[in-house]
Amino acid sequence: MGNTRKHNQKFPVGDLAQVCIIVPDLDKAVKNFYHIFGIGPWHFYTYGKPLVKRMTRNGKNTEYKMRVALSYFGNMRLELIEPLEGDTVYKEFVEKHGYGVHHLGILTDNMEESLAKQKRQV
Repeated sequence: MGNTRKHNQKFPVGDLAQVCIIVPDLDKAVKNFYHIFGIGPWHFYTYGKPLVKRMTRNGKNTEYKMRVALSYFGNMRLELIEPLEGDTVYKEFVEKHGYGVHHLGILTDNMEESLAKQKRQV
């Protein structure tokens, strides 16, 4: 798919740096990505107490727990998240849309300019 002309874009996107996918079973997802695509090694984290000292959601204190696995596919980082407990944007996403791609991490030369341009487009 060649280069995109940035002047026609609603949001000036540089490189795609990350894809985040919400999964129901982190271990199974990691095995599948490794066996099907050869993606690995993976780095695992469990976010929640005691690692995360202060947790909030919508301005209120809360507690949550989620497992995360990170790896690279070329220069792009792949982030897999398995929500475990509590009220999170990931749990809300699954309730509304099911499991799947949650967000893309994109690179831009100037975030403030990119956000301002996006707001003008809406």
